[in-house]
Amino acid sequence: MIRHSGFTLIESIIVLSIVTLVFSFGSVSMKRTAQINAERHFWQEMKQNWQASQSRAQCGIGATSIDYQPTDNSILFKWSEYRRVKKTYHERIKIPSTIKVISFKKLVMMPNGYVQAGTQKFYSSTYHKQYKMKVQFAWGGFYVADN
Repeated sequence: MIRHSGFTLIESIIVLSIVTLVFSFGSVSMKRTAQINAERHFWQEMKQNWQASQSRAQCGIGATSIDYQPTDNSILFKWSEYRRVKKTYHERIKIPSTIKVISFKKLVMMPNGYVQAGTQKFYSSTYHKQYKMKVQFAWGGFYVADN
C-alpha cells in the first residue's frame, strides 16, 4: 500500500472553517469601520457647509436655509445670490443609513448672520446614542452633544 502525504477530508474541512471564520470577522469589523467613517464624514460636511453659510452671510450674499429632506434622507443648504439676476444654489448632504433624524426644525441663517437658536436631534445606531445639534445665536455655530 502506497501512502501519499496530503490532507484528509476532515483536515480540509477544519482548515476551510478556520479561514471562513477569519474572513467573516474581518468583514464585520470593516463594515463597522465604514459606518464610523460615514458618520464622521457627515458631521464634517455639516460643519463645513455651516461655516460656508457663515462666510456668505459675512459677505452679505444672502440668507441660507437649512432643512431636512425626508424623501432622500438629506440636509439641504439653500441660498440665493443677486447679481444681475437671482440665482439659487444648493448643497445636499446625504445622511448615513446609521443616523436617524428624530427632529429637525428648518433653520435660516440671515444675511446679517443671525440664526434662531434651537436643537436638532439625531440617533446613531452605530454608537447607540442620541446626538443633539445645538445651534447658537447670531454668529455662533453649532456643537454636537451626545446623551
